[in-house]
Amino acid sequence: MLQRTSEEAYYTPCISLRCVILKFVNYVSVVRVSSDSGYLTYLYIYLHWPQLPQIPITLHKETEINTNGEEVMKCGFKIGGGIDQDYKKSPQGYTDNGIYVTEVHEGSPAAKSGLRMHDKILQCNGYDFTMVTHKKAVGYIRKHPVLNLLVARKGVTST
Repeated sequence: MLQRTSEEAYYTPCISLRCVILKFVNYVSVVRVSSDSGYLTYLYIYLHWPQLPQIPITLHKETEINTNGEEVMKCGFKIGGGIDQDYKKSPQGYTDNGIYVTEVHEGSPAAKSGLRMHDKILQCNGYDFTMVTHKKAVGYIRKHPVLNLLVARKGVTST
């Protein structure tokens, strides 16, 4: 039987049938299930993480002048992950290909808004971040002066 740690179970949903875990799944999975009739059945599963509490965070970027004298919008956090990245190589030990906050600068708009290191970004301005590449996520975050985020946070069970 497959087993996961409590931390992995928090971030990784599973499919079970009659209390037997069939497979741990990510965001979109196809699971082959055999039936008594001998025919193979495929389940297409699309997950949107309804079981995780969604913490809304509104982040207003600050305008700064860079070394070239240009105005730039700063949010004060870095992200890691994405569907194009191998989460098994993550130095933070993440258990899936989600977009995670890997750094929050002290006193930054991100810190002031309540964003924390290791928060998992589920949405940004209504855009689904559960199936996005790292590059797309960075581009989307840079594009908007205000970020309305939905995040999941380890250890938070309700909002």
